Amino acid sequence: MNAIPPPASATLTAAAVFLETLKRLDVDYLFGNAGTDFAAVIEAYATHPYPSLLPVPITVPHENLAVAMAHGAYLATGRPQAIMVHVNVGTANAVCGLINAAREEVPLILCAGRNPITETGSTASRNAFIHWAQEMFDQASMVREAVKWDYELRRGDQVEMVVERAVSIAMAHPRGPIYLTLPRETFGEPASHSGQRIFSPVSTPAPDPQAIAGAIDLLKGARKPLLVTGGLGREVREREALSALLAKHDIAVTTHRPRYMPLSLAHSNFVGFEPGPLVEEADLVIVAACDVPWIPLHHNPSATAKIIHLGYDPNFSRYPLRGFGSDLSIAGDPAAALGALAKIPRSDSEVTDARRIWLASKRTAFEKSQRRQTGQKELPTYDDVARVLAVLSRPDDRIFVETAFPTDLLNIEPGGYFGAPSSGGLGWGLGAALGMKLAAPHGRVITLVGDGAYMFGNPTPAHFVSRANDAPTLTVILNNSMWAAVRRATLAVYPDSATKSNKNAAFTYLEPSPDYEVIVAASGGYGERVDRTDQIAGAFQRAFDAVDKQGRQAVLNINVA
Repeated sequence: MNAIPPPASATLTAAAVFLETLKRLDVDYLFGNAGTDFAAVIEAYATHPYPSLLPVPITVPHENLAVAMAHGAYLATGRPQAIMVHVNVGTANAVCGLINAAREEVPLILCAGRNPITETGSTASRNAFIHWAQEMFDQASMVREAVKWDYELRRGDQVEMVVERAVSIAMAHPRGPIYLTLPRETFGEPASHSGQRIFSPVSTPAPDPQAIAGAIDLLKGARKPLLVTGGLGREVREREALSALLAKHDIAVTTHRPRYMPLSLAHSNFVGFEPGPLVEEADLVIVAACDVPWIPLHHNPSATAKIIHLGYDPNFSRYPLRGFGSDLSIAGDPAAALGALAKIPRSDSEVTDARRIWLASKRTAFEKSQRRQTGQKELPTYDDVARVLAVLSRPDDRIFVETAFPTDLLNIEPGGYFGAPSSGGLGWGLGAALGMKLAAPHGRVITLVGDGAYMFGNPTPAHFVSRANDAPTLTVILNNSMWAAVRRATLAVYPDSATKSNKNAAFTYLEPSPDYEVIVAASGGYGERVDRTDQIAGAFQRAFDAVDKQGRQAVLNINVA
């Protein structure tokens, strides 16, 4: 065990040791929405002699937004992040974001106060009307399916060990959130540092060499190899490993509802965002860190195709049902697995020529789809918005997308794109973009959301946080005044139903549409409504000026067809 720096003082409260331990373990921020359970935490921040030894406190007036911000800060830094919410009710508001973090393997330390246990006998005993009704038999049961570990602090002198264990478990692959419950009386108890690092970081699991050898055998003879991903590319080393593999082998790459982009869209091996038809043709499919590589209802690999799954948990064992077949599953670091495959010699010339012909045809088809023409419409289309943004965006812009958007038309570079979590918990985009801007303030952060996702993102709290922390971002609302995903899903099940011609089908339309561009003005931001295609470029320029030159957040409410 390694010695740690001397504590700020020999004896502190459990809350103060909790905060110091988080900071020592590289937790930058504590995103919080406070309640009566925060007394010891607030006092620790107020009285600590060395505030730099504590995570920066960020007040976030809605828990779902707080979790999304922590998610975005992790995407920026790769370090664990912490959130604290108010007992069971705050936990309830945080669950949607927690599910997103769980499915995307994001190491968050979600902490919630626990209602005071005692009625008398302590200065922290129950002293408010709500303290009886808020108590639960098992508060952690609300989140247990979405976390890797949960624990309720029993004694103040446990706190250092408990926090270290929490961070160690959250950061071990596959990563994910944990949940700590912190009773008010216990958090105010005296506590001290052990002076020792209790847990060392867990090593990254390496893929089995025998499994890699099996993958090499399958790859050698494949004439139409296809790599499908959706979660690969957050880390630079994953992108580098994939690039090294593609430099040696002509493998087509497609991403399905990507959360990150492992390649530039201009890369000669990238063949688009729809794996279904490609999977049907491929004779080898490498599923790399991808939970849903195709939709079996519509497309499936051929009976003779070989399937390789690789990732930290290639079975996605926390998914109750997932039936994608596999001839070989490789558990472990996907970057290490791809790097090992990159070291094998090129296949013989006949196989290589076949690969190049197939890859070139798929790349050509993708490039043709990018040149599609937009039909003239009264309102701007999604394609119109994408084409303007592609021209005006910068290479170092970071773009968050929480809507169905023609990503293929953007100028996306690896490391600059972040797609909505596969779990579909809406309200992620605004907070994740804010967390990114807060933790990595260089350059612009742009969020593309639908009108429904904007409302789910708690815009009033989000714009408050942006202003309070000098973290200006641009939010672009693609406003079609409907729940388009709900409508599409209904028509997929009932294609000839009356819903197709019903402009007011139940639960599918969001009309009358609010003036979303006005909301940001309450927090000093710039807002503009766009109704015509010829207004898009000018509106973007004005919004960028507000963000870049004036340091103000901006919202564009673009009414789209």
